[in-house]
Amino acid sequence: MGHRSVEKGFGLIELLVTLAVITMVISIGIPSYESFTKKNRAVSRLDEINSALRLARQVAIEHNFRARVCAKSGSGLNTNTCGNATDWNNGYLVQMESSAAYGSWDSNTLMNKSFASDNTQTAVAKTSTSTLLNQVVFNSTGNLDSASGPNVAITISLGGCTATTSINISGRISTTPLSGC
Repeated sequence: MGHRSVEKGFGLIELLVTLAVITMVISIGIPSYESFTKKNRAVSRLDEINSALRLARQVAIEHNFRARVCAKSGSGLNTNTCGNATDWNNGYLVQMESSAAYGSWDSNTLMNKSFASDNTQTAVAKTSTSTLLNQVVFNSTGNLDSASGPNVAITISLGGCTATTSINISGRISTTPLSGC
């Protein structure tokens, strides 16, 4: 009596079909992953700045002095000064005004945040005039200081994704959902 041999394994057609399915899944997944990553980076950057704004407002109220969030004059954690430029892409500082002199800030740094270079664009502007700002100042009651204007918008853009935070004159911070992703 002859025994029939049974071959085990996959045939060429089965391997090619499996390879085609894997290729389709990867080609669909990579663009989705890139979009997901951009969204997360934009939201993360906005959340960091919102936390800094809340800290500055809280410090202003608690200590009865003005506090600000300002654009750093350079990159790196050793930079503890705010510049006059409106480029927020290097990072920001949270500072409380000195009790010794009105407008004296630099020795009272509460938070120092540097951003990695990742093509994320950050813009801070007065809502009414679109004038770019180098700082957002809260007075001792937690309201926006007159130097910042009645309303401020902070916009984070990365690869078509845009997230915005608005601050009204009373210092209330609100965030709009992501758009353009």
